[in-house]
Amino acid sequence: MSKKVSLSYQYPVAPAEIHKLLCDPGFIEDRARAGAVDAAMPEHEVSGDGAVRYTVHQTIPATGLPAVARSVIKSDPVTERSEAWVPDGDGYRADVALLIKVGVGTAKGVARAVPAPGGTRVTIDLEVDVPVPVLGGKLESVVIDQVTAVLGAEDGFIQGQLER
Repeated sequence: MSKKVSLSYQYPVAPAEIHKLLCDPGFIEDRARAGAVDAAMPEHEVSGDGAVRYTVHQTIPATGLPAVARSVIKSDPVTERSEAWVPDGDGYRADVALLIKVGVGTAKGVARAVPAPGGTRVTIDLEVDVPVPVLGGKLESVVIDQVTAVLGAEDGFIQGQLER
């Protein structure tokens, strides 16, 4: 069984400005570091048609995880998140995939950056799956909490960058 999560963030700039940030590898690396104790970006590619694709690895401290998660994850979990953004109407759309590298679970879904009053609304809809007998549902909730915390920290970083 899996669980779904929907997140939404508002930015005071047009979708094209958000896309411009996503095309900057330095910005992506700094954003990833804002949401984790360690981060790396092994892949970043921008194509001529406006598509941008990247992968980030982020380390999340195990000390902040509930006991149920620490019983399965013995060290700081490393996640691999891939996003592939393409122009979509007057905004942008991305396929998003997250893999927890200790083999515990995945999250897959879609992100959108669309015009909204005062700027851009970014929505992220994910389905989290942790196929661990008995504990799967509890671990899915932990993954959702961690993804929400990481993306919230990244949102704070983006807001700070836009205020400059």
